Amino acid sequence: MVGYLGGPRLGAIAYDLAHNTAPPAVVVALGWWQHESFTLALGLVWLAHIGMDRLMGYGLKYNDHFQHTHLGRMGQSSKNP
Repeated sequence: MVGYLGGPRLGAIAYDLAHNTAPPAVVVALGWWQHESFTLALGLVWLAHIGMDRLMGYGLKYNDHFQHTHLGRMGQSSKNP
């Protein structure tokens, strides 16, 4: 969210990097491979955070506006396209 202080483009890039499932999946894999329970837990919590965001309608962002996501526009009912 802090990235949006630099504008919608920078904010979308920062948000999407932090809310993409690939980085936490790598953290989980490294934690599993190295038998590091803290690293594994950190990756799982990160994945759970992303999952909860998706469940609440917070998708990956487009560059034009925070509410414009890959899941559709946030805050609009299905009656208003």
